[in-house]
Amino acid sequence: MRTRFPAVVVALLLLTAGCSALTDDRPPSDERAVDATAKAASALDPVSTYRFALDGTVRASDGDRTRTVDVDGEGVVDTRQRKMASNATVDGRTRRQYLDGYTTYAECAEPWDGWSVENASNSTEWTKLTPLGRQVEILQRSNVYWEGNRTVDGNRTAVVVAHPSKRTLTSLPSVGRTATDLSEADVDNATLRMWIDAETGRPVKSELDVSLSTGGASGELEATTRYYGYGEPANVTIPSSARTDRYEIGCPGE
Repeated sequence: MRTRFPAVVVALLLLTAGCSALTDDRPPSDERAVDATAKAASALDPVSTYRFALDGTVRASDGDRTRTVDVDGEGVVDTRQRKMASNATVDGRTRRQYLDGYTTYAECAEPWDGWSVENASNSTEWTKLTPLGRQVEILQRSNVYWEGNRTVDGNRTAVVVAHPSKRTLTSLPSVGRTATDLSEADVDNATLRMWIDAETGRPVKSELDVSLSTGGASGELEATTRYYGYGEPANVTIPSSARTDRYEIGCPGE
C-alpha cells in the first residue's frame, strides 16, 4: 500500500490547493450564486479572526488493497497578525502546522522530531494562504451554482456549489509542499459546496469531495469544515522548537 495518499489528501483538506484533470466546460454561473459568493468575499475583508473544525474520511486504494482513515482537525486564523495554527489527526496521530507570515511550519511524523520549514510566495494576499480564504477564492474563480436556502445551526444560509477546474486550482498560490505533492496526481472529480449566512455573508460550513488517481492508485476524500468564532480573541504562538529544530527540505521520509 502506498502511504502518500492520506497525507496528501489531508493537505488538500487543510489548504485546498493542488491540480486537477477537470476542464472548464461547465454551464455559466447562476446570478444568485455569484451574488452570494461576492457577499462572502466582502464579509471576510473586515474579519480579524476565525476558527475552523473539520471532519472527513479518506479512502486510498492500490491494486487489491484498500485503506480507509478518518481525519479530524481544527485551527484558528488571525488575519491581523498573519498567523494560523492548525492540526490534523489521522489514525490517532496528530500533527501540527503553523503559518507565520509567509513561512509554514509542519510537524514531522514519528519517529522523527522537528519541523519542515518552507516559505510561501509573498506576492499574494495573505488570506489566500488560509483555508477559508482559499475556498472563497476558488468559488470566485469558478462557475458557481445556486442550491437554495438551508438552515444551519439556526441560521438561514445560501448554498452555492462549484466544480473547480485544473486551471482554477493550479492558479492558487502554493503553500509549503502541498501543491508539489498533488501535482503528482490527477483530480478526477472535485466539488466544493459552501453554506453562507444569508444575513452576515460569512461562510458557516463547506463540503469538499475529491477523487484522486495516479498510476494504479486512487484516493477519495469526503470532508466537512465548519467556520465559527469570527472576531473572537485569538493567540497563535509558534513553538520555539519550530524555529530551531527544523528541516529546510522537508521532513525525513516524506
